[in-house]
Amino acid sequence: MTVRRGTCPGLADPMPTGDGLLARLAVARPIPLDIFGSLCAAARTHGNGIVEITSRGSVQVRGLTSKSAPNFAASVAALEVADPTGGRVLASPLAGLDPYEIFDVTSMADRLRDFLLDSRLAATLAPKVSVVVDGGGVLHLDAVPCDIRLRAESTGSAIQFEFMITNEVTLGTMAPEHAIKAATELLHAIAAHGPEARARDLPHPADFGRQPRAGGETARSPVQPIGTHPLRDGSVALGIGLPFGHSDSETLQRIVEQTQRAGAAAVRPAAGRVLLLIGLPPARASELAVKAERLGFITNPDDPRRRVVACSGAPACAAAEIPTRALAPAVAAAARPETRLIHVSGCAKGCAHPGAGDVTVVGIGGRCGIVPNGRAQDAPIEFVTTEDLPGYFAQRAAMRETAHG
Repeated sequence: MTVRRGTCPGLADPMPTGDGLLARLAVARPIPLDIFGSLCAAARTHGNGIVEITSRGSVQVRGLTSKSAPNFAASVAALEVADPTGGRVLASPLAGLDPYEIFDVTSMADRLRDFLLDSRLAATLAPKVSVVVDGGGVLHLDAVPCDIRLRAESTGSAIQFEFMITNEVTLGTMAPEHAIKAATELLHAIAAHGPEARARDLPHPADFGRQPRAGGETARSPVQPIGTHPLRDGSVALGIGLPFGHSDSETLQRIVEQTQRAGAAAVRPAAGRVLLLIGLPPARASELAVKAERLGFITNPDDPRRRVVACSGAPACAAAEIPTRALAPAVAAAARPETRLIHVSGCAKGCAHPGAGDVTVVGIGGRCGIVPNGRAQDAPIEFVTTEDLPGYFAQRAAMRETAHG
């Protein structure tokens, strides 16, 4: 089975994989705990119970069948949790709750979603076309790829939005209303170039707003969603990571129950394969983090598993050549600490991480191809067996230690 990279498996059109059909849904706001529990139950009833959170903060449910997938979609529709635009507009998962954000972009994001639905562009644009509306705050979205980025800036008494295309061209700064108008014009222009067009394909981006200038946005510290984040009402949000973005409905329901007992109100999937537990009394956050760790979630931002990105791999994915999820824990434990990103990809599509890693491991013919400082699509410089892969990383770490005395 071959699935073209770049497709998006939605609720209405789940994607065939090695363990059945895969459905993905994006959410636009925090989910009440009882509703999230019902979503997990639906994943178990209609699928195989495997639930994933993607790098962009979407939810994936695996193991659906041609008969159960419509029933799962109907269950999700009844819960009213799915973003009808499929995650085309992304805002901070703590928008409106974060006391440090420059501007609450909730209304802006909703207006753009309404535009995409009313104009029917949500169904006609290329699957990956998206808009990031970033109000600042602790969970900014600088690392999330997009076609259009609106980023809040404080300029004295006024709030302006930096308007960017593909993270490379800045069209200037503008008021929120003008930023929304410019974004809608640009989305129309992208759609006019065909069903596979992206913002980078537009010939004259300067036609939409101000004159472009070279360079990019001002660098901000990388986001660390794992940990405790204060909220405007005096409560906190606790970010916990899913190891390699992977969990199951029963484990998620157990953390929901623990979160309810701790006094929280909602959960929210977030970019970076993280689940935010929202509305906790500050005094209960540490206790809940301990319980989450016992359930297998990542509660330490320095956990070595955070440095490894792995797709579902074999046998869950029919295209995968190696069991990435089985290999990832041992790779994380064996790799040297200063390695920032290891991508373990089941095949050359590189679905879990399209960019380059410090080391990329790609499954080819049942073996592990090693690509230093490259992508899954690049040619490996050497091959090792799946059995020898952890030892390969351990040997690299040992050689590094020897070299540095």
